Amino acid sequence: MSGAMKGKRSNQPTSTSHSIRDYYSKKRSLPFVSEGSQEDSGKVQRLQSTHDDLSSQSSSLRGVFSQSQVSQDTKRIQRRKTKTFHDCIHGQITLPPLLLAVIDTPQFQRLRKLKQLGAAEFVFPSATHTRFEHSIGVAFKAGQILRAIRDDQPLLNIDDRDILCVQLAGLCHDLGHGPFSHKFETFLRRIEIEDQELLANLRSWKHEEQSVRMFRHLLEANSIDVGKEEYGGLDETDVSFVCEMIVGTPLAERRGREEGKTFLYDIVNNIESGLDVDKLDYLQRDKDRTLGSKVVTFERFTDSARVCKIHSAESSSRKAICFPEKQVCEAMEIFSERCLMHDKVYQNRRVLAIEEMIFDVLISGHDDVKIAVFDGDGCLLRHCTMCEAALDPQAFTFMDDGVIDLIRHSQKQSPGVQRARRLLDRVCRRDLYRYAGSICIEDGNEAHERLWKKDLNELAEELLEVSRTQSELEIIPDSDEEEEENPLSQVGGDAKSDEEVMCSQIAYLERCPAARNKRSTPPPPRPHMEGKPDDFSSSDLRIVKWHVHYGAKDKNPVDKIWFYPKSSCEHERWEAGEVEARKVSSTRYRQKLPRFFSARELKVFCTSRDARQRVVEAVNSWRERYETSE
Repeated sequence: MSGAMKGKRSNQPTSTSHSIRDYYSKKRSLPFVSEGSQEDSGKVQRLQSTHDDLSSQSSSLRGVFSQSQVSQDTKRIQRRKTKTFHDCIHGQITLPPLLLAVIDTPQFQRLRKLKQLGAAEFVFPSATHTRFEHSIGVAFKAGQILRAIRDDQPLLNIDDRDILCVQLAGLCHDLGHGPFSHKFETFLRRIEIEDQELLANLRSWKHEEQSVRMFRHLLEANSIDVGKEEYGGLDETDVSFVCEMIVGTPLAERRGREEGKTFLYDIVNNIESGLDVDKLDYLQRDKDRTLGSKVVTFERFTDSARVCKIHSAESSSRKAICFPEKQVCEAMEIFSERCLMHDKVYQNRRVLAIEEMIFDVLISGHDDVKIAVFDGDGCLLRHCTMCEAALDPQAFTFMDDGVIDLIRHSQKQSPGVQRARRLLDRVCRRDLYRYAGSICIEDGNEAHERLWKKDLNELAEELLEVSRTQSELEIIPDSDEEEEENPLSQVGGDAKSDEEVMCSQIAYLERCPAARNKRSTPPPPRPHMEGKPDDFSSSDLRIVKWHVHYGAKDKNPVDKIWFYPKSSCEHERWEAGEVEARKVSSTRYRQKLPRFFSARELKVFCTSRDARQRVVEAVNSWRERYETSE
């Protein structure tokens, strides 16, 4: 650019007010402007009037520009309060300010230290994902589904507060999980302590109810005012609505939303069909980290979710989340994936063995290991046991999977802590509890049903009784009558020829299986039979009730799902969710149906390597007893 052009551009006014001022300053210096000229005086008046008009327009424009700038600044601040990041399952995720405020708290950050699959990481090395990322994924997917429904069915009157509450429930639904997830609930149900009042509360402890307590504690401890406009302007009714969704409140007890919006309860925790975003997220995430593949049909299935009218047994008519009839096979595939994951991952034989060992670690170290509780300033408040922390939200914040490290590194030398250290060392060295066999429980078999209903202590005592009975039979000597009738003792006799004796021996062996192991000379004693006949005790046994099903125990889970037809009706009825949904006959997807919907077994593990062979024999005899009772 030339210098002349630069100079010309530099003389141009920078604003409207400056241009008017410069214009008049130049006009005053012109020779035709003089006080004695009437014509020039009129020109000056006209120019002055023009200046006043331009000044007023300039002021109004400055106001408009100022308001526009403020609006842009506000939008920039709001955008800055949201956050977008990448998730390995759902891709790009954007969360609103309230959810980010909840995430940035000690109560929610605790989920980073809770493995989603508990002890499964010892069997599947990549299963190190946590409940932190799972909870964020559930919150995102819940909001995504609900926004799609609002766009397609605007007459349902789904507002931003509804979406925010559903996302908040999805984010906080796992706050109440303890160390090693569901195994911690087993620990609380089976621990024995002297405080009977505390023990009664532990027996009824559920992680859903603990999640509600932790959610309310989170809001209070971190002074999160959900009523702020930047947080969505929620009230106490909305907070109760979130708690109802987390715990899975029955239809008759729901108070958070009016009757026309009960379908909102089906998104995060669907207590009727079990098909919700929580299950869809953890199935995809867990399968991707363990078996190495993601279920892609879930996205298409969830994107087509819509609200329709159903007629259920609990209510004459209500609105619920439904799916298109053409995707009934995809619905069955989702429940098939659930069964597969329980069989191959969640209730894998080695995973069960390690979980039993971790359970014994928690039991052994409970009395000697204390949870340190701190306030917001980092000052130590008190110490409490794991059982006490389970009922105290403030202490529960400091209890996670690292509790086994507290036991391992404890300076105490009590027998319980030493036993816990030995068990943890065995897990590291892969010296796990040994599988000793199982008993299959058949549906409809009364003897099997009675066996299944017994508690674990009764099952262990029954197995010990079988072992003692078997030992007594093994040490009873043969009677004289058996010796006389036994053709094995007649070899070389004069009464029969050698050929006849051999034939009688073969017939005897076929008729009496117990004699197949009989020898002319007694065999050497087996290592596991040395000493007393009953060479293992209940402390050597761990019995697990293994139950794998498709989501509805012995029933078809798809029978609980509602589907809407392909044929469209009036557009207004569809937008208002007034289209009636229906159940789909299993003949439509019979090629996807399994032979059985449920499988149950009593799996027996042995804690001692030396006693395993004896336990295996006892389990085999136990199984034969119930097979003959059919």
